[in-house]
Amino acid sequence: MFKKIDCVMVRVDDVTSAEKFYSDVFGLKPRWRERGAVGMGMPETDAEIVLHSSADIPQLRSRVANSSTRASRRLPCSRKLIV
Repeated sequence: MFKKIDCVMVRVDDVTSAEKFYSDVFGLKPRWRERGAVGMGMPETDAEIVLHSSADIPQLRSRVANSSTRASRRLPCSRKLIV
């Protein structure tokens, strides 16, 4: 069972243009920047849409509760989510 989606990573050709688009169209605000990536904050949550230009960065990071201990743990990033 998913407890939380931490971020969804979207690969784009031009991070600067994508940042402007996501700000103008969806009202997201940049939370952080680094070379080739920007984390766009969504209202009312700490989840982010990360816009990046690297083919090596995975698309999804998630947090699940372990059914036996109820302790949260990070799952490895994956390019596909199979439910």
